[in-house]
Order: sequence, then structure tokens, then C-alpha cells
Amino acid sequence: MRYRSSRPARLLTAVVVMACAGTQAADAAPRVGSAGRNGMVLVTGMGRVTPIRIATDRPLLPVSVPGLPFAVAVTPDGSQAFVASFTRDGVGLVTPIRMPNRIVGTPIEVPPQPVYVAVSPDGRTVYVASQIDGRNQYPGRITPIDVATGRAGRPIRVGIDPGPILFTPDSSKAYVLNYGFNSQGSGTYLTPIIVATGRTGRPIPIPSSDGTDIAMTPDGRTVYVTGAVVPGPPPTGASPGDGATGAIAAASGTAGNDTVPVAARPGRLIPISTVTDRAGKPIKLPGSPGALAISPDGRVAYVLDDLGPGSGRETAIPVGLATGQVGRPVRVGADSYLVAFTPDSRTAYVLDTTTVTPIRVADDSAGRSVKTARFPVAIAFTRDSRIAYVLGSAGIGPSFVVPITVATDRAGWPIPVGRAATALAITP
Repeated sequence: MRYRSSRPARLLTAVVVMACAGTQAADAAPRVGSAGRNGMVLVTGMGRVTPIRIATDRPLLPVSVPGLPFAVAVTPDGSQAFVASFTRDGVGLVTPIRMPNRIVGTPIEVPPQPVYVAVSPDGRTVYVASQIDGRNQYPGRITPIDVATGRAGRPIRVGIDPGPILFTPDSSKAYVLNYGFNSQGSGTYLTPIIVATGRTGRPIPIPSSDGTDIAMTPDGRTVYVTGAVVPGPPPTGASPGDGATGAIAAASGTAGNDTVPVAARPGRLIPISTVTDRAGKPIKLPGSPGALAISPDGRVAYVLDDLGPGSGRETAIPVGLATGQVGRPVRVGADSYLVAFTPDSRTAYVLDTTTVTPIRVADDSAGRSVKTARFPVAIAFTRDSRIAYVLGSAGIGPSFVVPITVATDRAGWPIPVGRAATALAITP
């Protein structure tokens, strides 16, 4: 789950302690999905996966899976889902489920604490990011799984706290965000992986503080990374990308009739070429950037300004990717931590701890906030952009999925999905 823009690793100790009781952790799952009316929403919870048929918004019989599910991903053709789980003995497991009959396959063992799962666009490979390397040591590992055989390959060594994982559209490369290496000291890095060989390229240093997020343009040519510049010299053994240091002065903007105060903090949106694996000139941002999303048409990015707990209303900052122009900040709810676009790129939704705020992309205007189940932690959309499904989960308590009609921003009846739900995915 996303608690503001914090990384799941920052909560990992709590997750491990509460694993037997069940805790929410949906940030590990893919944040956005799309499906037609014949698809299904898959919700992971304590020891089970609950399917919801989109045509009726009715939950079906849950499917049992081992351990505490933490993340879920679906192949592009919707034929299989992969559920990553923690276990009592510390072993990580990934359970394949064949769709649409929901037949559970043999669990696949991976290094402990698997927190992210991603499927390559060609549907051949699953990457699983584990926080621990199997010897109860950092840094983390990326385990490749062959979809056709269900067999795990040799884990790939990456840095501390790996994830999210992004594949290029041709499935030839993957990029993993991580924090530091034993030989490189602290800091944030983007590690490229050649999928065919499992070999990593040279980690790309990102001069940022905690709260970094990443997104890839639809054509796969650029990965954007948010962050605040860290003063002082770069980490040992690495040097920052071109122009990726410095600070910016205080800035402010307006949204509607409200003045939006912006803290004098050095924010950046850093482009990284997937062709050269080099950082380009950063785009200066007002405030302290956190969560990031790029519209499916590749025209605009929204970056949440993460002011910190108790700092009042936050903003979503629009950035035109063709020009690098930063627009007026849009007011959203306090403690916002996740932003996602509808497949048609017309609307973005921003999640906070109690509501979802829609933003109309055409004019960067915020609509009326929609009340959902407490603690919305993940969102997915139907392929036609008509319905948004929001998962709300309050610790070990009851969890619900709330459907929202995008055209009217009206929430439907909450759909119960058991207790301690952790992640949300959706099938074609």
C-alpha cells in the first residue's frame, strides 16, 4: 500500500510483526489496471483471493492461497494471476492461479518478503522483488519466473528495498527502483536489467530523498523519477546524472480561487533514457515531490506534492512531458499518496486516507471528492474507463471494494472482500 509516498520497506518491520495477524500492504501490487465488463477484479487478503465479476459487481467464492498475500499481478491475456505471499517461516511464495476457472497451481518459492510482482508485456516473464536475499541479509533480489513452466530462475541481485518494477513495452529490459548498495553507500538508484540474460546494468544514481516514485512513458523511451535533491557530494562509488543537483527557490500557484502555498524544497522530475540509461536535465518542481503517474497517452504527468503528516491540503502538480512545462498545482486531499489515470487519459484519481479526488485532465480541475471505504489503498479501471474500483482496507478489519462511475463520480455500494485485504488487480 502507499502510506503517502513512503516505500513499503519503511513499513516492512511492522508488516513482518503483523504478518500472522494480517496487515494491509497494497502498495506492492500494480496500482492501475484495465478490463472490460467481462473481466474480474482480484483482491488479495488474509490467505485468500476474492474475485469480483465486473458485470455484476458481485464477489465469487474466494480462492485459498498460502501465507499472507502481499502483491498480485495478472498476465496481459488474463490467463494467469500471480500472488506473492509472506509466510510464517520467512520463505517467500508466489502462487499461480489459472483463470478464468481460478485453479491454484503449485506455489513457487522465492527469497523472503516478496513485495512487488510485475509481468512483462509479452506475458512470458514474472519478476518478483524480495526485500531479503534469502540469507536474511540485504540487499534485495529480483526473481524471474517463467510463465509457461512456472519455474523460478536464478535471483538477480539488486539494491536495498527493491521496487517498483517497470518493463519496457518490448519486454527486453526492466527497471527497478532501489535504495543503495553495499559498495555504493546510501541514496536512490534505478537498476536496469536485461530480461533475456538476467544481467544488471550499471545502477543509475538518483539524487533524491525518501519519497521517490517512478513511471515510464507509454513508448518505453523514458523513465521519470521524482525526488528531492540531497545536498552535498554524491554517494560513494557513483555520480549523479547530468544536471541532477541543486535547489530551487520557493514557488506558489493557484487552483481555482484558492492560493496554494508551496514549501521551499528542492523538487525534481528526472528523465532517464532507456536507450542510454543516462539521466537527462531535471524538471524543477515546486514542493517536495512524491507519488507519480503518467497518462496513458504520454502527454502529461501528475506528481503529488508530499508536504508531510499534518501539513494540510496537498497538491497534484501537472507536468507537460513534451515541453517540460509545469502547470498550476491542483488541490487534493490531505495525506494523499497515490495518483492514477483512467485508460482514456481524461481523468486522474488521487487517493488519500478517506476519499478519492478526481482531476479532469483537460483543464487540471479537481472535482468533488468521493467518499470510499476507509483507507483506500489501490485502484483499477475497466478498459472503457467507465468504472474505477477502489480497495479500502483498515488493518485486520473488514475490507471493501467500492465501484465509482467515472462520468458522474458517484460511488456504488461497497463490495465486501473479507478481512485484511492487501492488493488489487483486474483481468481483461
